Amino acid sequence: MDPRQVEGKTGDALLSKHKVAKLLADDATGLQLTAAQQEEYLQFLACGLPPAEACKKVGISLAAIAAVMETDERFRNLVDRVRELLSQNVAAALYCAAMKGNVSAQTFYLKNRPPPDWFETADADALTPEELTDDELLAQFQKLAAELLPQPAPGDSQSRCETKS
Repeated sequence: MDPRQVEGKTGDALLSKHKVAKLLADDATGLQLTAAQQEEYLQFLACGLPPAEACKKVGISLAAIAAVMETDERFRNLVDRVRELLSQNVAAALYCAAMKGNVSAQTFYLKNRPPPDWFETADADALTPEELTDDELLAQFQKLAAELLPQPAPGDSQSRCETKS
């Protein structure tokens, strides 16, 4: 089996199980990172490399990254910020594709980020239908119906929703 082959896929970005195990090696010297190693790791992440590839490029183990992230809040926050920025890049690319007419991108974007005015927030003080009187329910229904149903044209005595007999 090709050492780059993982689950039937090949490519330089994929690592063999042996290489992953080596990167995860828990040697005592590999669990501390210098400021330069942290910065280099963050730079590779910011370029879009997966964590394992970034570790490989810097010459550090994934276990070292995990250990530093557990103990160094500043580094953990920087890694999180890089991930957020990468996600924003993807969201921006999705938006650009949607604006260029890609229907799949438009659909995905709107399903996940509908415009704020699409959903009216319920009034926290509003009564539930069970708490309203029959007259109050009827008044709300009539108000909604008037907003939703087409209005008759001027001079038209019959509603457009009524049927002629």
